[in-house]
Amino acid sequence: MTRPPARLAAALATLALLAGCSKDQGVIAPRPTGPPIVIAFMSNRPPSTIGGNDIYLYDAATGDSAAMPPGLDTFYDEGPMGLSADGRWLAFNSTRVLTGTLATMFTYNVLTGETRLLNTPGSAPYYGAQNPALSGDGSYLAFHYITGGNLFDVSVALIAAQADTVVPVPGLHMPGAGEWDPALSADGRLIAFTSNRDGGSGVFLYSVAGDSMVPLPGLDTPYSETGVSISADGRYLAFHSNRPGGRGLFDVYVYDRQTESLLPTPAANSSLSEINPALSPDGRYLAYTSEDEGAGDIRLYDLVEQKLLPVAGLNHPYFIDRFPSVSNRP
Repeated sequence: MTRPPARLAAALATLALLAGCSKDQGVIAPRPTGPPIVIAFMSNRPPSTIGGNDIYLYDAATGDSAAMPPGLDTFYDEGPMGLSADGRWLAFNSTRVLTGTLATMFTYNVLTGETRLLNTPGSAPYYGAQNPALSGDGSYLAFHYITGGNLFDVSVALIAAQADTVVPVPGLHMPGAGEWDPALSADGRLIAFTSNRDGGSGVFLYSVAGDSMVPLPGLDTPYSETGVSISADGRYLAFHSNRPGGRGLFDVYVYDRQTESLLPTPAANSSLSEINPALSPDGRYLAYTSEDEGAGDIRLYDLVEQKLLPVAGLNHPYFIDRFPSVSNRP
């Protein structure tokens, strides 16, 4: 039998992972019963190299064991990462060495297994690019980059991902302030991010079309609010905070821009820390890292049913799973 081309083989393997099928036997697994979402996350579990990290995908609908996407199982560190809402694209950081470039940010086509180096991140002035976030169909990509020698000398950039060209966001930046960890709405018209412009670490929202900041009444506190995520329509913002009234050191919260209030999240938080929340595109599900049972596990919370959901096949009992990103099933 003729072997399929490498790119086609990668696509078939990825589709088998996401569809819950056996690529070897062609056997269709039982129909999905969990939420119709995919969670990408970073882990140091085997077969990652000792001390290294790799990207894994978990299909919450099937509950099958998380696995590396084909072509991303390199010797180098991979992650953090961001999925597009449609689940077709993944943007990620990597320490892989490429001759003649300092760029460390890539896009990956989940369906074909094709990886592409981005040139803008790593080129002047966008050095030290980190924490990529994609728009709904992968057309736009936001990241933060280093602007100076201090810890908070960072700022946010936006590019058109396919063209690899800069989209100006002049009104986002405040001189002397740091801006980091961006998240994009599905249309790429809203950028949520964290900044120390008010003296602490707070959540902010920027309109690309209006080149202006969007008010978030009732959200800002004097405490640390960071790790922001945004739903596809821009209505919901998730973040973690050490504000008073929580259960642990840091807790995850979800802010509803329509009601200008926090959603109830009973049983989402523990007496330790819950951090780095990621909303599903429709804003119903919240994935985040919990330290309740060790160094780091991914939890999945249903904001409508207000309960934790089982995630069999996702976490590893002896290694750290963190930095989740959530998409629809492609």
